[in-house]
Amino acid sequence: MNQKQFESIINNVHSKRMDLLISKRHDYANEDILSNFKRVSILCGQLGIDVSTPFGANMFLVVLKLDRLMNLYRKKAKPENESVEDTYCDFHNYLDLALANYTEEVEEPKEINKK
Repeated sequence: MNQKQFESIINNVHSKRMDLLISKRHDYANEDILSNFKRVSILCGQLGIDVSTPFGANMFLVVLKLDRLMNLYRKKAKPENESVEDTYCDFHNYLDLALANYTEEVEEPKEINKK
C-alpha cells in the first residue's frame, strides 16, 4: 500500500466517523454537545453506580439510554439514527441484561420454573 492509498482509506473512514458523530449528536445532546455525558455522570454519581463491575457498566448503559429517550422527548425530535421504538427495545434489553448481571454478581443463578 502506498501513501496515497493509505491516506484515501483513512480520509474515507474519518469522513464516515464525522457523519456518524454529527448525526448521533442530534439524538443524544442539546446545544451543548457534551450534555448527555454531563447528565449521565451526575445521575451515575447520585445513584452510586460503580462502572468497574459488569452490573455497574450495564446500569450506566441503562441510564445513557434513558437520557437519550428523555432528550428526544424534550426536543420533540425525530431521531436521525435509531428509532424511538428501537431505543425502547434497547432499553428493555439493557434491563434484562442488568438482571442477568445482577444475578451473576449477587445471587446464585436460579432455575426458572416453567408451568
